[in-house]
Amino acid sequence: MGDPAVSHEPTRECAPVHCWWHNTDEPDDGAYRACFECRHVYATAEDLREAWRAEVAVAALPGAVVVVPPADEIGACPLCAHDWLTPGRRFTAASERMPS
Repeated sequence: MGDPAVSHEPTRECAPVHCWWHNTDEPDDGAYRACFECRHVYATAEDLREAWRAEVAVAALPGAVVVVPPADEIGACPLCAHDWLTPGRRFTAASERMPS
């Protein structure tokens, strides 16, 4: 696997950590949440809130006040809009790996 920060097409080797939104590898060890659909990783709750703020601001009317909810109340990935499959649980692939 090459540099994870470089945009590239996914390979079999990097597929478990490949973010389809950014086309980069985003390992999720210790992350706050990762999206099942696009595999984007939110390292912290604040990263998730900032992504939500950025996406909502694009759709908001000019001059509108954007109120950002707490991270645990954000029900979907701000990038691809895929809902979390387990709303009350902060899934990451690293937390779900089967023992070898």
